[in-house]
Amino acid sequence: MIAALAGKVVRAGRDHLILETGGIGFLLQATPRTLAVLPPPGGRVRLWTSLQVREDSLSLYGFATEVERNFFEALLGVTGVGPKVALGVLAAGEPAELIRALAEGDVVQLMTLPGVGKKLAQRLVLELGDKVRRDFVGFAVGERSAAAEAATALVALGYDEMTAHRAINETVAGGQDGEVQDLLKAALRRLAKP
Repeated sequence: MIAALAGKVVRAGRDHLILETGGIGFLLQATPRTLAVLPPPGGRVRLWTSLQVREDSLSLYGFATEVERNFFEALLGVTGVGPKVALGVLAAGEPAELIRALAEGDVVQLMTLPGVGKKLAQRLVLELGDKVRRDFVGFAVGERSAAAEAATALVALGYDEMTAHRAINETVAGGQDGEVQDLLKAALRRLAKP
């Protein structure tokens, strides 16, 4: 419903910020990673958002990147994971490490996260493992890899981050590897298909 907000930072706290947009101050819960990249009060910023509707409340969560927002929403899709646990998971670990742990089924690593016991860690792997391998694994790849560079090139061509990384992941999963140019051409062919 509310996918992103751009506005002026009024103030930031330990786990939230107030963003003024069109004369309205929105309270957004956020991770330390997002709060760390905010400009000082009065500065302008654009954040990706996730609106969570409960019986008794509406809560808005803000993220510095679309990937972090999408990962948050993927976590919410797991049985037993609410916004508090999802935000805690994102706050506790580096996204690349979380993605790697889920993709590899590393239950022990996941159990080190706040609010995640053995059963929840196993459920995370079961319910998110395939999705993470398909949609997010490109974000965990080192910056110097051909896959990461090809995804960056797609973003530079105007594709959003999720589409770019999904196309590269599907290209690699389809058996294509090699230089950046080869991956980029194959991904562009894949994206051109209706």
